[in-house]
Amino acid sequence: MSTPKHTSAPWRIDEHLYASDGAIWGPDGMTVCHVTDRGGETRDNAHLIEAAPDLLAALRDVIRWVPGREQWHTDEPIKAVERARAAIEKAEQN
Repeated sequence: MSTPKHTSAPWRIDEHLYASDGAIWGPDGMTVCHVTDRGGETRDNAHLIEAAPDLLAALRDVIRWVPGREQWHTDEPIKAVERARAAIEKAEQN
């Protein structure tokens, strides 16, 4: 896995987001992204974006602790791990 090149965590939601459009900020005060109100999805999208660095870190931790394929008796854990790895790869694309 590569070293992330994204803005370091934590990310925070701009307090003005709920009144109209807003932004997600990094710890250094730099804007990570702008969020535009598009029919009531703004709040949920903003919370998902805000959680992105934490979700990526959690996936990395989980993958390190998952046993090898030979220890599973069904395909479900294998599929879950493959989805987690694909999500990490997608997040770390350069």
